[in-house]
Amino acid sequence: MLVAHKIKAYDYNESYYNSGKATNAPGLKKSTKAKLLTCVLVVTAFVLGLIFLSLSAQVAAKGQEINHLKKDIASLQTTNERLKLEKQKLSALDKIAVLAVNELGMKKPQFENLQMITVEEAEKTQALLAVHIPDESGSDNNMSIAGNKNFRSSIITAVSNIFSNWAVTGTK
Repeated sequence: MLVAHKIKAYDYNESYYNSGKATNAPGLKKSTKAKLLTCVLVVTAFVLGLIFLSLSAQVAAKGQEINHLKKDIASLQTTNERLKLEKQKLSALDKIAVLAVNELGMKKPQFENLQMITVEEAEKTQALLAVHIPDESGSDNNMSIAGNKNFRSSIITAVSNIFSNWAVTGTK
């Protein structure tokens, strides 16, 4: 028996395909896939780094804003406390009396000088105040009662008595 040699129809090199240079996907080699994957990972890492950097900057800006607002709050609280103390100091009755006498030139009221009037006197004064009072030249002749100075001073006295009664007792 004779042995014939095997005929090769095409050049098949098994060592080329088994060496790892071939790819499973048509048209792309394994090295190209690795490069593409590396590029995608680098771009993804870069984008994530930008996002992280942006978020860190926002957090830092908010932190500075919070610190600024805390300083403002502390300043306002200090001012508020100072104003409360000043209010308490100025609202003390003794201090009010001293300020009124010394700075405003007021005099302390004497109880003997106060004159109380009745409701009827107050109504009579209200009616008299509704009447037109002529000027000093006497040009208005509608009211003959209002012409003299005694009547004018009595109206002023009555009004001041009403005001004094209201100021002392807090009622009309």
